[in-house]
Amino acid sequence: MAVTGPTAMNVIEAQKEIARLDGFLYGTAAMVGCIRGYSGSAYLIEARDDAGIEQALKGFYTWNPTLAFDGVERLERGLGSLEFDIRPFIVRQTPRTSDVDLSNLRAYLSFRVMDMVSLILDGRRHFEVFRLHSAPRPAASECVFFCIKADAAWVVLQFNDDIPYLEGLARET
Repeated sequence: MAVTGPTAMNVIEAQKEIARLDGFLYGTAAMVGCIRGYSGSAYLIEARDDAGIEQALKGFYTWNPTLAFDGVERLERGLGSLEFDIRPFIVRQTPRTSDVDLSNLRAYLSFRVMDMVSLILDGRRHFEVFRLHSAPRPAASECVFFCIKADAAWVVLQFNDDIPYLEGLARET
């Protein structure tokens, strides 16, 4: 699957940039020491003309037939909104960091994410961007998805709060 169009990069380059972004998101989530509590990832999903992002995500997560969302929110400023809206998910908490330092760190890391996203999108700028929240379920991870429609693909940034899931596992044992 590739982002298509006259300036689109090939499949291998797109996948390499997605893998780089995926590792970056995982690393930033892990750097605060709660490596199993929070996670971030990036991936591509094929965009079908007749299906929206909810159907695309459900098709991607075939192993999770109960996946449901609280709704779909279109980010009005597109990629500009994305850079601001991902900040609280990139770094959720840091020990011994002032609010100002945390805000600066989030701003810098979201800027770096957007650099990587622009490489995946091959420098084009006008996209539809959506935000979805997984519907709350007891003892389940809370997931937020940011999805960018790029021709034949959805670029997905997923941020998970796995603490409710881990607490549910602990209660079962």
